[in-house]
Amino acid sequence: MNLHYKKFYLLLLITALFTACKKQSATPGPKPNDEVVYRGFEKVEHGLPVGEKTQATIGPTGGTLSTPNNTLQLTIPAGAIDDNIAFSVQEVKNTMAAGGIGKSYRLLPEDVQFKKDVEISMNISDTTGLVLATDWMYLAYQDKHGYWHCAKNSVFDPATYTMKAKTRHFSDWSLMQTFKIKNTGKDELDKGESAALQLEVVQPASNPDEPTIDDLLGPSITLDESNIAGWHLLFDGPAARIGTLSASGMKATFKAPTADDRLTQGGVYVDLKNLSIFKDPNRPTRGQSLRVSYNVFVELEQYAKLTLDNTGGITRSVKDISVQVAADGKSKLDFNMNGNLLNIELPNMNMGLKPYGDKQAFVTFLVYWGSYYEKYTSYYAPCGQSGYSHVAGGVELKPDRDGMIKGTFSGYLRHWINGECATVPIPVKATFRVKKP
Repeated sequence: MNLHYKKFYLLLLITALFTACKKQSATPGPKPNDEVVYRGFEKVEHGLPVGEKTQATIGPTGGTLSTPNNTLQLTIPAGAIDDNIAFSVQEVKNTMAAGGIGKSYRLLPEDVQFKKDVEISMNISDTTGLVLATDWMYLAYQDKHGYWHCAKNSVFDPATYTMKAKTRHFSDWSLMQTFKIKNTGKDELDKGESAALQLEVVQPASNPDEPTIDDLLGPSITLDESNIAGWHLLFDGPAARIGTLSASGMKATFKAPTADDRLTQGGVYVDLKNLSIFKDPNRPTRGQSLRVSYNVFVELEQYAKLTLDNTGGITRSVKDISVQVAADGKSKLDFNMNGNLLNIELPNMNMGLKPYGDKQAFVTFLVYWGSYYEKYTSYYAPCGQSGYSHVAGGVELKPDRDGMIKGTFSGYLRHWINGECATVPIPVKATFRVKKP
């Protein structure tokens, strides 16, 4: 074959390859997420990861996977999958626009083909400020396109205080409540400050272009006076002690009380009526009226609040606060927090960060269960080792109003085992305010 023919065949080969590649790239693939549009419903970004994910390998015999604080549990029955699969659950930022409550979790992998329904169970106690109405609660999930859906088969289990749903797909999951009071202002108020409250109403609806998709969650629905019977304060008493409330339609403003003996939890509620438009055939006994409540927290002059991840709640101190300062400046702060004890030791009461360490800052928190208590500290003795170590971080002091001192610490405390050694780091977040000594 002469050079002329070689060049000719080479040209044909290149042309054929180019044509084949061009046809392959033109083959329709999965529609990009930004091309999927459900008219009237809001598409939102998936939440960013929070903390560490929990993983477990589960096979054909089934198994469970839970978050460390048991807020979410995944149960895979025997026979749901044919092979061993590495599953994971990861807390993510909750991006549900209306109706969302509590934390949100991402379940992976999302492409598993389940042969049986798996069960997702979420504890409903982690919902600061809200007074829950379980007849109007559901699990919800966010699809890969960014739209939120209601799991309409959700059921409440009063024995475990969890909301459960069956599914065959993984995605981002959270809790939702049909009627919810949202605080659009400050969650925690000082005396005389105000919180802006708004009633949110969300109901699963159909996609107008694909009626078979009937569980989409859209923006908050507007109710009129035919559905709103009125807003009220939960407690009776003088305004200086319980606060004041003004309302119009679906919005209200709570103003914190100013008296020294003011209530530290301001209860607000709105009564709803004529709720027949929110019928759910899966919940036929649900009533046509509802009281939706919300707790606004009001701080005293001196206080402490602490959230410990594995106890699932906030412990507050409203009295029995002691601040002692020795001649050399060493300071000891003791807070009786509803029977639990928080002790903070500092080298001095000067403003700034006091790192944890020997002759520096120490934090001890004792959680009492009758005569038994659990111990959490910023210092710890590693099991099997001698001597003490300290967690990272410290206690930071800043000046606050009226000559007060405000302190914070966050990160981790160590949970002691049988009072001998401490290995488990528990996330903690705390704020306190005391009079300047």
